[in-house]
Amino acid sequence: DRNGWNFPNTETAVNAAASTSIKHVMLTATLGVAIYIVATKLYAIAFTVGNGGALTFGSAATVNDADTGIFADICRVSDTSYAIGYLDDGGSDYIYIRMGSVSGTTITQGDESASMSGTSAATVDDGVGICKPRNGVLAVVYADDDTYGYCAAATYTTITVGTPGTAVEFATASQNSDLPRCASHADGYIAVEYQ
Repeated sequence: DRNGWNFPNTETAVNAAASTSIKHVMLTATLGVAIYIVATKLYAIAFTVGNGGALTFGSAATVNDADTGIFADICRVSDTSYAIGYLDDGGSDYIYIRMGSVSGTTITQGDESASMSGTSAATVDDGVGICKPRNGVLAVVYADDDTYGYCAAATYTTITVGTPGTAVEFATASQNSDLPRCASHADGYIAVEYQ
C-alpha cells in the first residue's frame, strides 16, 4: 500500500555462485525471465509467480559462454518470448542479440545475431540497452570504448534475429555516453537515456 512495501516471502536461491548484472522482465503477470552473469558467462532462467508471490524456477540456459563483461539487457517481446542484448568478449567485443521463448519454465533459445558495431574498430564496453520499438523490430543502444553512443535495429521472426541495419550515432565522444538504455514509447519510436 502507499505506506510501504510488504515482502511476505522468504528469498529464493536461484544460483549458488556469485552473480552480477542481474535483471529480469515479466512476460505476463505470472511468467518472467531473469538474466545474470556468473564468472563472465551470461545465463537466462524462467520463473513463474504463484499465489502470494511464491516463485518456481526452471533450469538455467547459457546465453553466452564467452566473456560477457558486466553489461547485458533484456526486454519483453511477447507473452512467451524475450530478447537479450549483450557484449560478447569472445566475438570481437561487439554487441549481439539472442532471443528466446518460454514454455512453462523451459527456455528455447534462438541463434546469436550477427554482430553490431558503430565502427569496424569499435570495442563496445560502456553499456548495452535493448527494446522493441514495434512488432518485428528490436533496437539496441550501446557505447564504444571512445564513448560514442550508437543505436542499431534488427528485424526478428519468432526467435530468429535478422541482419542488423547500420548503426546510427546518437552521441559524440565529447558527451561520454556511458551506460545507455532505451525504451519504446510509441509505435516505431524509442527514447534513449545515457550518462
